[in-house]
Amino acid sequence: MRKILFCLSAAAPLFISGCADWFRDDRPIPVRPPYDPVRNEPQKNFSDAEAVNAMTTSIAMQTTSCTLGPFVFVQDKNHPCSKLGVEVLGSLYRMGISTSSARLMLVFYDNITPEGEWTVKVVHYKTDKVFFTRMLQLSR
Repeated sequence: MRKILFCLSAAAPLFISGCADWFRDDRPIPVRPPYDPVRNEPQKNFSDAEAVNAMTTSIAMQTTSCTLGPFVFVQDKNHPCSKLGVEVLGSLYRMGISTSSARLMLVFYDNITPEGEWTVKVVHYKTDKVFFTRMLQLSR
């Protein structure tokens, strides 16, 4: 039995060293990154439909990367949402991101200024901790 263990322990380093070529990375080192660096794009003016889609997508991405869910998004009765905010809330519900049986309630606030800036802020119901905020320029 000792001879078999000795042979196996002697063969293992030979086997591993013989297989080292399989795991060697001999690809050329890139001179520049395979993608262009991100450039800051100028502020875009969004139509109403584009703004709703962009805001819904942003909130959906924020909720998928957060481990606190599931979520229910509600609007404050003292500060009702705009027409765009109601569309975002409806989209989140239809996508299944906002469910009525969720344990974490988030309050949705939005504001559209006369200059066309649409600001959305989502805060936690009890702690008022900001969960999400974003501003979009509307083409009005």
